[in-house]
Amino acid sequence: MELSATIAAEGSDLADLFVKTGKMKQLVEAFAADSTALLFSTSSEKGLTKPSRRAKERGWSRDLWKVSTEA
Repeated sequence: MELSATIAAEGSDLADLFVKTGKMKQLVEAFAADSTALLFSTSSEKGLTKPSRRAKERGWSRDLWKVSTEA
């Protein structure tokens, strides 16, 4: 979270640099992959490795964490 805040901080030219070099998509995908890995690695302690029946009925799935970069 600190890295994304640093990149997006006012006065930081890092976001512009990622856009200019065409690497913003890779950065966002990396943040999403890391967040997903962290979520599911820590959820096993709480018994949340699989969505419950109630969560599935409400439409929850691991696919919610996939980032689509298609416009």
